[in-house]
Amino acid sequence: MIRIVFISLLIMILTSCTYQTDHQKLKLDITSDTMLKLKKKAKQGNVLGIDLKIKGNFTDTVKLIQSNGKNVIYKHQLIGEYHSKYRIDWYSDSCIISFENVNKSVKNIEIEYEFLDMK
Repeated sequence: MIRIVFISLLIMILTSCTYQTDHQKLKLDITSDTMLKLKKKAKQGNVLGIDLKIKGNFTDTVKLIQSNGKNVIYKHQLIGEYHSKYRIDWYSDSCIISFENVNKSVKNIEIEYEFLDMK
């Protein structure tokens, strides 16, 4: 009897805390320094992570800065055929992506992202 109750409780806990994602996609061209603000979807709960994919062909070195607008900043140098994919802990409802030092036009940059939350 105790086993049945324990297994039932375990199943309830595991199914009530499923990992929810909401995939979003952008495609853009940039000709100068550009800042984007990525936001979670309104239906999402507290954000615990972000899955971010960036793809583009950069003929000149461009600086990519990812920030929460406060104290978290990640910096990357983009040059040539660039394709990154990473998932990190993130505890903000938005993510600011800045492209800096853009001297030449960059076409067809693809950004895919998901704010990850627990529901």
